[in-house]
Amino acid sequence: MAALFAKQGEREAHNGLGVMYRDGLGVKQDIKKAFVHFTHAAGQALAEAQVNLAKIHLARNEVHLATNLLHQAARSGSPFEAYYHLGMLYATAARGSLAAGARPETCGVAIAHLKQAAERGCWDEDFGGWLEADRNWERGETDKAILGWWMAGERGVESAQNNLAFLLDQGRSRRRSAGRCYVDR
Repeated sequence: MAALFAKQGEREAHNGLGVMYRDGLGVKQDIKKAFVHFTHAAGQALAEAQVNLAKIHLARNEVHLATNLLHQAARSGSPFEAYYHLGMLYATAARGSLAAGARPETCGVAIAHLKQAAERGCWDEDFGGWLEADRNWERGETDKAILGWWMAGERGVESAQNNLAFLLDQGRSRRRSAGRCYVDR
């Protein structure tokens, strides 16, 4: 299903497929295919895809490309992750500058980004309800789990998005009974 939507140019579908290929969820892990899907979605200003693409660039030590993508993601509305990674990149640069005897110009930038990440994070609750959705899945309460993951996914919780993408890609949500959708396990 996700592949069909990706063929139609849906940015969320491209990002979901990118996550599946990056993590090997229901498909053989393939970073090149993940890169292609993330690039499609990032080009359509999807903040989550811009962050995902930046992570690939960071793994390749392509810091300049990753930094540009993270700045784009922050402008595109990334609620947390872009600020965190930018903060860590600037903190690393500041440490390098200090070790070389230079002035710590990037310390303030690092602190500002990490402050944004701290303020945007939800630290005292089950963000988006994804933990409760996981518990519902374990109890066999499939409809509640799907609804919980859906709601959490809409709020940007990547693990919830991954769970839904996996189920949808496997075609497990196709069985219907009396107008209700059930997931086959």
